[in-house]
Amino acid sequence: MAASQGGLDVFDGPVFAADVCTDQDGKQILFMVAHHLAVDLVSWRIILGDLEEYLTASDFEATKKPLSFQTWLSLQQKKAEEIQPETALPFTPPQVPLDYWGALTESNTFNAVATAIGSGERKAICLGVISPITSDK
Repeated sequence: MAASQGGLDVFDGPVFAADVCTDQDGKQILFMVAHHLAVDLVSWRIILGDLEEYLTASDFEATKKPLSFQTWLSLQQKKAEEIQPETALPFTPPQVPLDYWGALTESNTFNAVATAIGSGERKAICLGVISPITSDK
């Protein structure tokens, strides 16, 4: 398991590995590990839920149609409205050192950035980005 976890390589692969281990009683345990760029926390819940359903349900449909993004989004919103913040995050996170990011006094909004660079620079930036696309060269 340590070799599988330590062997993940986002550049050359693998980004996912699985090991099946058998304990002294003959019970099998599935160990899965994935790089975060391949599987995020929400996706892990889906993968593990589907795997559990497949292993425990007698009527699992491997070909059932997946949820549309709109349906998934609605379900996420419903869940977010039902869960209490204390349940989702049962501890107080540490304070973030905002001075590290230079974010102590600056506003982090589009308007603040647009005002800081001025309209002439915005136009130059936009023309620099757009001109190669619209050029006749």
